[in-house]
Amino acid sequence: MVGARTGSRAADIADVVVVGNGVMGLSVALEVARQSPKSRVSVVGPPHRPMSATSAAGAMLNCFGEVTRYTARHPATRARFALAREALDAWPGWIETLAELAGPPAGPALRASHLPGTFVLLSGRSGAVAADNFDAMRAAAEEYGEPYELVDARDVDGLAPRSDARPLRVLHLRREGSVDARSLLAALEAATARLGVQHVAGSVRSLLTGDAGGARDARGVGAAGGAGGAEGAEGAGVAGDAGGVGDAGGAGDSAVARGGAAAGGAYGGAGVVGEAGGAVRGVRLDDGSTLAAGIVVLAAGAASSSLAESVLPPGAVPPMLSGTGVSLLVTRTAASGSGARHVLRTPNRAATCGLHVVPMTEPGDQYIGATNLITTRPVTGAELGSTHALMRQVCEQVDHDLAFARVQRWMAGARPIPLDCFPLLGRCSVPGLIFATGTYRDGFHCSPALAPRLASMILGSSDGDPHLAAFVPERLPIALMSPHDAVTDTVTHALDTMGEQGVQLPFWVDSTPLDEWVRRRTERLYEELDAAVALAPEIVYPQFLAPKSTDDPDPVGRLRTYLRAAHAHHGAPARAPARDAATREVADAAGQEGVHASATDRLFS
Repeated sequence: MVGARTGSRAADIADVVVVGNGVMGLSVALEVARQSPKSRVSVVGPPHRPMSATSAAGAMLNCFGEVTRYTARHPATRARFALAREALDAWPGWIETLAELAGPPAGPALRASHLPGTFVLLSGRSGAVAADNFDAMRAAAEEYGEPYELVDARDVDGLAPRSDARPLRVLHLRREGSVDARSLLAALEAATARLGVQHVAGSVRSLLTGDAGGARDARGVGAAGGAGGAEGAEGAGVAGDAGGVGDAGGAGDSAVARGGAAAGGAYGGAGVVGEAGGAVRGVRLDDGSTLAAGIVVLAAGAASSSLAESVLPPGAVPPMLSGTGVSLLVTRTAASGSGARHVLRTPNRAATCGLHVVPMTEPGDQYIGATNLITTRPVTGAELGSTHALMRQVCEQVDHDLAFARVQRWMAGARPIPLDCFPLLGRCSVPGLIFATGTYRDGFHCSPALAPRLASMILGSSDGDPHLAAFVPERLPIALMSPHDAVTDTVTHALDTMGEQGVQLPFWVDSTPLDEWVRRRTERLYEELDAAVALAPEIVYPQFLAPKSTDDPDPVGRLRTYLRAAHAHHGAPARAPARDAATREVADAAGQEGVHASATDRLFS
């Protein structure tokens, strides 16, 4: 591996240790090395990156393409969108910077993999949620002056859906597009190595805490536990409980500021603050060796929780869920032509992400994605049912000739998703620990905007960044709406999903029976949680309405334990947002107003 660990004593001390070798971890390490060339920076992660979100990514550079009907509704969604716009502006220069730093062969390969242009398709199979998201996307492009045009579907290369799934509208976003994730990782590895960043092949077992003279393992991993490398959504790997007391030694003279940041993810009351107390001073690897540091950056994706909960009080930070996505690399047959020359995608759909076909560098090679199964516990691979649905829907709604393509590679990765679906970024109450995780679908695209900001924070040149203020790790879950409206939103998403998956009722029956079934089950979930929280539909729908999709024997109990700990730690939550006009319109469209007083009304009104 590039810059492999030497094993010398000098290599066991660093100023900054980044846990996680995905795009976020490597980008932060690169920016720290660029801004402070004398700082000793190490990145820890297994070379094969099991269940890495980056390795399985389609790597769309989509900002406006990710806009939904929620984007303009709340300060946190607007702050996230501002970072995405900044990243969109930064990507051309970022690619050139990485290509120059990496040198050949990784640099030229990265440049060649960049393909501008995205076509967003509102399929004839789409439901109300996708249609609303498409309208919101166009409205945002108008508001911010983003170049776009509505085009005739017949003029889009590679778009060949079934006749009953022809697009209703197509939006062309000129500045968006894609870059190959595998090429980007190779360039980041080469660039960081040339800047002197040490790459440590391994997994982190525990965080070390204590005073500067000696560091010890933080113990007491909570209910989320460490599940080994399979949990490492950004390649960190968490190797279970800490074992014994380590003697990491001092962290040496540090060129970095000893700021505090930590990421919790504690689900329950089982977790306790590390027995050594004090600041985080380094990490212990799965082989028992230690790496002392002035600052530890958690960029381990979905694996971050089990490390952070060993040093933070229960409930301090929203728990990290695992969003498993499945994708494929395929090669088209000669008879079917080369296919799409630009990204073809749908808007984000009900309770999941958009379908997308992304052309690769080699003619005829295409990336197909992606599923999104969110669970409280990490899973070890792809789910058969959602993978089948992905392949069928891409052929039906984007290009039916993909049915004949040859599958070259199956990929599965775990997106890091905090309970409120917002990232965990920056400092917290534990000195020496900084969060760079929980970015859901935005980490790859936003990395050129986030990495310089986090590096400045690590190096002490920035006390606080207003762009990251909404995403401080220690917080109650951010609420976009009231629990009552969250129930209605889940119903709307579920009905859309059922329609897109082919559920049909007799022609004389409307959607009321399905509506009532979803509503009853969702209200029962909220009653069992017995806490003021508004969950996103993509969290509720697959896990709690289709419980066979998760290996967790008690996801409700796990979530309830976290919510009680969070309210005890942070105090009573603020009153949930009142139902705004946009939410009322959604409820009206779904025919939900005037329904009997629900469990959420009784609990939270």
